[in-house]
Amino acid sequence: MKSKLLHILQHSRGLDEYGQGRRYRNHYVAGGKDINHCRELVTMGYMEERPASELTGGSPWFFVTCAGDQAIDQFSPAPPPPPVLTKAQRNYQDYLDADGCTGDSFADHLGIAKPEVERELQWIDGHLNDGKWISGRHEWRYRYRRVARNRYWGQDVVAGQWKPTKQEAKASYKAALQVRRQRVAA
Repeated sequence: MKSKLLHILQHSRGLDEYGQGRRYRNHYVAGGKDINHCRELVTMGYMEERPASELTGGSPWFFVTCAGDQAIDQFSPAPPPPPVLTKAQRNYQDYLDADGCTGDSFADHLGIAKPEVERELQWIDGHLNDGKWISGRHEWRYRYRRVARNRYWGQDVVAGQWKPTKQEAKASYKAALQVRRQRVAA
């Protein structure tokens, strides 16, 4: 079968180039050169023609017969094998297929405990400076902290030091995490 004719049959049924997909439609509104191709399919018994109407814009429309469905199955090429995925790619594909049932993020899906930023308002007392009273003020301070729950050892907490900026707090957390990893590896 000519590839153009096979393509028209597949398109009429809503299938891809390998004849795969859900057969959710059964019509083809032909125009131009496609009319001759569809009429050739009609003579082969793979399609039936219906008259033109306003709905089809004045063009005839065709639908695939049972013999046409069998021809799609018979003449469609075999699909290529799926690509070989690495473990990381399979994990990510599982996450995409999970439909949000395993958490809000990829880290949740993998069971990785992400650090959270904690912040608190610290009161700095007033004091005397050159005989003048300087009133107190508030300053924010931050730290990154990760709590992982493990059924064998309970909670595993990795926390950085309280720092005046988030950037410094993150650096402190990374240092604490590195120490934790070295301790576990030893």
